[in-house]
Amino acid sequence: MFAIVAIITLIFAILYALLIFNFRKGWNKLNIFSTKEITSRKDAKALSEISESDLSFSIIISARNEAPNIKDCLGDIIAQDYLSQNFEIIVVDDFSEDETATVIEQFATENPGFNMHLIKMSDQPVKENNSFKKAAITLAIGESRNPWIITSDADCRRGAKWLATIAAFIEENHAVMVSAPVCLKESDDFFDQAQSLEFMGLVGIGGGSIALKNPNMCNGANLIYKKDAFLEVKGFKGNNEIASGDDEFLMHKMFSKWPDKIFFLKNPEAIVYTKPETDLSSFIQQRKRWVSKSRKYSNKNITAVLSGAWLFHLMLLICLVAGIFDWKYLVVFCIAFGLKLMAEYTFLKKVSDFFNREKLLGILIPAAFLYIFYVLFIGIYGNFGGYKWKGRRVI
Repeated sequence: MFAIVAIITLIFAILYALLIFNFRKGWNKLNIFSTKEITSRKDAKALSEISESDLSFSIIISARNEAPNIKDCLGDIIAQDYLSQNFEIIVVDDFSEDETATVIEQFATENPGFNMHLIKMSDQPVKENNSFKKAAITLAIGESRNPWIITSDADCRRGAKWLATIAAFIEENHAVMVSAPVCLKESDDFFDQAQSLEFMGLVGIGGGSIALKNPNMCNGANLIYKKDAFLEVKGFKGNNEIASGDDEFLMHKMFSKWPDKIFFLKNPEAIVYTKPETDLSSFIQQRKRWVSKSRKYSNKNITAVLSGAWLFHLMLLICLVAGIFDWKYLVVFCIAFGLKLMAEYTFLKKVSDFFNREKLLGILIPAAFLYIFYVLFIGIYGNFGGYKWKGRRVI
């Protein structure tokens, strides 16, 4: 029995390490994008060199119960170093139970020089369903006036060159879709840091997989695509019944049609920052929301990789428990866990350098150990039953 368990565990460990090294290879293929010294999109000379229609954006924010956050989010957007007539902001109030809509209306009144629209889903003929966010985005795109769509979240913050960097990247790469980086805000709390470390790794995997022309994930908090492309692939049709996936499923559809036009924007100015979950219950519900779509991927390679990673962590746990009774299992655990740590450190070191979050590597060992139990639990729990998100029960 020991020989079988040891062989299976070490095979999984080697395959897992090779997978992470492959993502590292993809991340390293991504060059830091340079804006070619176009530091201000308010510079009329720079703007005159680029087709205005190609630089016009509709920024869509789906907001539910975001009264404490939405004003800062909108403030960052109107403060962009970018011509205000070249972007509009569409905020969709997703049946908020707080003062979100009132805050948005007041903000629009106080800032009349910007194209800002509020859509209240309560005023729309929207039926009860699992995918209100997709419905919100679809409504907003239907009312949008610009050729480029940017989706983000109401609790996100960004720097003043965010939009200019995106525009310059699109101009240089002739993209159809751009996945841009998302990072959790800095914190000294271990729970927050553990979330940040995992989140940073997921963003790195998403960027690396896009570079390798085998995209698996992106983040709707910072996602850019052509409106015409969205309409051509029929938007979210085919996965409307799934609550999450307004980002990844759409990327997979667009990649199948334009495999050379999907990019990851690796530039610090393009980062948007969001908040970690404040407590364990909210964290579990968020992860359950993410995991709930794992069986719905059309690309079964993604499902196979996720399943393999889960099985690897299961073998780690088996060796750890068996090691209590037989030290040889503990040796196998240490070797396999060491391979896991080595692969994850070399990958996360590169990603953390980009995000300027190198200090997060200081908690890698305890976080990686706890991750064994977290992966096994959420991998099962996330695939059964519904979850609660922003005060709404999703089934």
